Amino acid sequence: MEKSTSYFKTFIEKFSSLPEGLSKENYRYYVLTNYIYILAFFSHGALLASFALVGVNSLAFFNIGSCLLFLSAIAFNLRGFLIFSIGLAALEIISHAIVCVYTLGLASGFQYYILGLVVAVFASPSKKLSLKIALAIAIALTYICLNYYAQISVPTKVLSPLILNTFNIMNLLIFIFVISLSIFASDRAALKAESKLAETLEELKKANSETEKKNLELADKNQELAGKNKELNNKNEELMQSYKRANLIFSALSEALPGTVLDGKYRLDEKIGTGGFGAVFRATHLVTKRLVAVKVFQPMAGNATAEGLERFQLEAILACRVNHSNAIEVLDSGISGGIAYITMELLNGCTLTQEIKRYDHLTPKRCAEIIIPVCNVLAKAHSAGIIHRDIKPDNIFLHHSEQGEVIKVVDFGIAKLQGEIEGVAMNNLTMGGGLVGTPTYMSPERLLHNICEDSSDIYSVGVMLYQMLCGKVPFRSDDLWKTIQMHLSDPPPPLRKINSDIPVEVEEIVMQTLKKDPKERPTAIDLAERLSKTIGVEFKPIVRNQTKILVSESNAAQPASPDSPTLG
Repeated sequence: MEKSTSYFKTFIEKFSSLPEGLSKENYRYYVLTNYIYILAFFSHGALLASFALVGVNSLAFFNIGSCLLFLSAIAFNLRGFLIFSIGLAALEIISHAIVCVYTLGLASGFQYYILGLVVAVFASPSKKLSLKIALAIAIALTYICLNYYAQISVPTKVLSPLILNTFNIMNLLIFIFVISLSIFASDRAALKAESKLAETLEELKKANSETEKKNLELADKNQELAGKNKELNNKNEELMQSYKRANLIFSALSEALPGTVLDGKYRLDEKIGTGGFGAVFRATHLVTKRLVAVKVFQPMAGNATAEGLERFQLEAILACRVNHSNAIEVLDSGISGGIAYITMELLNGCTLTQEIKRYDHLTPKRCAEIIIPVCNVLAKAHSAGIIHRDIKPDNIFLHHSEQGEVIKVVDFGIAKLQGEIEGVAMNNLTMGGGLVGTPTYMSPERLLHNICEDSSDIYSVGVMLYQMLCGKVPFRSDDLWKTIQMHLSDPPPPLRKINSDIPVEVEEIVMQTLKKDPKERPTAIDLAERLSKTIGVEFKPIVRNQTKILVSESNAAQPASPDSPTLG
């Protein structure tokens, strides 16, 4: 019983679900025609069987056509072609009526139009079901009378009047039942849809109420945030003015500093440059008369804190830890009369940036002569747990002395130590965890996660080496964020497409240093060895005063004029 009920519900839902593309105004007509077509199909199937049993083949074949037409009408109806299906059904009824008039007389044919009238009554927009049933009964009685008259007026008797009339009456009752069922199904579906719509509207009303409440809360928070932003902007403005005043004071101080003696040892002679943490002066060690460079700390935006001063002093500590002949030599540091300073060797020559601008691009041999010493410094630094974090042409200095050219890695101001220094907090070494350095030369892991390891320095060396060989960096855009995105996802353009003179082996080495995955990059030692082996550069170490001078047979630099000293 339950299974049959389930099948009955499935049947009703199947023929009561409005297909896509059919307007809701045609819903009742759609349901009604579905059930009429089903009834008509089974009725003509019964007539087909009856005529086949009694041997009236012509009428049996005629009912085969009727069954096929009503099956087609059902198929078109379920796909939403309501007008087309009604046309097929009308064609069948008119054809059937014409055949009956022609073979059985006017009364027999007219009864089919009576059936059409029954359909029209039940499909009418009137909502009074009792009136429809009364009209249907009256029309049914008329149908039975006409059917009976048609049977007795026909001389050829196929079936007995009792059997035929019983069949016709049952057919009519089933017809009325199916029409009533279609109305019930359509009304039930309409009520279900209205109930669902009411529930949806109620939920929407509640959601709108909650949204309005949240909007009010958000407006209050926005107003509060606007007040805080205004207050913050005022404080920032005051802070900027304070920094401007500090810069003016320091600028005036730096101009007045020449002639000042620090700790009774170093006389500041003249200002020769500026750095990220302050001004650089040519100075004289009063005891030995040695010319040195002194960097003086400048409080400014981002470092005007105790941590900023501590980082300035850490530059000296980290440079001393590297202790390599191709790294800037730090001689002393301290605070004298409130002025923090670092004393370093005085360099003469130019930066790698100036060298690249002068020649547009360098030969692979010249690149190896510069990069191999840089790799040696980085290998020493990495073994001591120090990451430079700002390898770029500005921080590679081509120092000229009487003995030849010495490559110097300078500016350990933002270097990071992978460990602890006694009395120094680790978070101070990373400038509060902020991203520091030059994005054009930064590795993807630094830009994405601010993760800095040995391989991050190698990536920066790779960008620098690419620039030395081609005259431009692999990733560059006027938009900073686009530059960062290129580092994260774009492959570097092949070197040989820019400079076809570059050997394939050299291109492979550079491309490996620019791998997005840090694990795929070589170490500093591996890079130096591969460049030396591939290009065939031989260096002759000359030791003088603990300084390793790297001399090559070509491109030997002449000593720079002592009139233009500088510090990288």
